[in-house]
Amino acid sequence: MKIAEKRAVKEARLSFTYFGDGSWDLNACKALGVNFVLVGDRVKHSQSIMNFEKQDEVLAYIGL
Repeated sequence: MKIAEKRAVKEARLSFTYFGDGSWDLNACKALGVNFVLVGDRVKHSQSIMNFEKQDEVLAYIGL
């Protein structure tokens, strides 16, 4: 994630949200300071959605 961010953004650090479904995704986001939204119910997390059908809920997690 950090490599992709550096390649995409040359000047300033952006805030972004990662949607994932596993504990490895959650752990990586915690380690990197990235906002994480769990998709599904494989692990417990305060920010979660079952799928992308409820667009208002999805957009709320990314601040839109």
